Amino acid sequence: SAPATVVGFDNVTDMAIEFNNVCAVDDGDLYCSINTNTPTKIEALSDVVSVGLAEDTICAATDNGSTQEVFCWGSNRDGLLGIGDIAAGSTSIPTKVATLSSVDQLTHYGAHFCALTKPRTVHCWGNNRHGAVGNGTRGYSDTPNTIDLDLP
Repeated sequence: SAPATVVGFDNVTDMAIEFNNVCAVDDGDLYCSINTNTPTKIEALSDVVSVGLAEDTICAATDNGSTQEVFCWGSNRDGLLGIGDIAAGSTSIPTKVATLSSVDQLTHYGAHFCALTKPRTVHCWGNNRHGAVGNGTRGYSDTPNTIDLDLP
């Protein structure tokens, strides 16, 4: 119940926490503790730059210097996988979000994700019952929607 150092992590550059789950990016590798106290390396991904957790779904942005991609896995409730098929079930395999690239940062809240892409554009998807994805509609958004925020 008290904060403690997690041994073996020397260069954590991003992390995400959701209920009993936590993920951390350490030297480009992604480690997650999902309903357990032990971090497990996600072997399917490398060159990870950002991670987000929402409602039992993980999304991670990768950048190997020439290709930037986003992968999501876990629950597809509310379209959280961002793959354009709200009827698709859950998956334990990181699945590419085809419409996103050049992602600098992922964030999450409740049951939706947002990605900040180059050149400073925001894309959001997932639970949109209260308009959280910012596209002027309500319901569910199973693909990332571009939000015009006119960021500097």
